[in-house]
Amino acid sequence: MADAPFEGRLIRLRAFEPGDTPAVEAYLNHPALLGRRYVPWSFSDTAPLSGQQAAAIVQKWAETEKGLVLAVVQRATGQVVGHAEGEWDWDPHNPSVSVVIDPAHQRQGLGSEAL
Repeated sequence: MADAPFEGRLIRLRAFEPGDTPAVEAYLNHPALLGRRYVPWSFSDTAPLSGQQAAAIVQKWAETEKGLVLAVVQRATGQVVGHAEGEWDWDPHNPSVSVVIDPAHQRQGLGSEAL
């Protein structure tokens, strides 16, 4: 991945860092996201995640080879508020894109800008 993050007016997209784990744990455990968190298949999409599981997810996202998962960082605060994923895992002719934004930061245009 390129060293420079992708930047827009409201957000930056950048590689995840180990220090992002607490923010990832917080937004992935928000009740409104259960069942639609878009986490790796080896993790439950509905059960609460521990800090250790969130750290493992961040690590897995950093190591993915058949996709790209980036942190969505709100420029105004510098806070990680979600993730954006492009995946071409099982069928390279049918890639998918997903964006997950912490419900506390939704309806502000962050997800739209991430796309």
